[in-house]
Amino acid sequence: MPKRHYLARFVRDMRNFHEKYVDYMHYTVPLTAFVGGGYKFPSEYMGQYGVFEAVRHIYEKSPSLKHLVS
Repeated sequence: MPKRHYLARFVRDMRNFHEKYVDYMHYTVPLTAFVGGGYKFPSEYMGQYGVFEAVRHIYEKSPSLKHLVS
């Protein structure tokens, strides 16, 4: 099964039992919570600019949406 990436605003609510549903998370708001045992959900902070770049990349690769990117 391919890796399941997820884009959301926060990573602070993700715990180890969520890993069976989501393998990796990209988040836009840099708020994290400390969890017992030092657990940190596998994730990357990408900020609002990262979201813009990801959407732009998808639009540029799509023949039907390419005209929306200038």
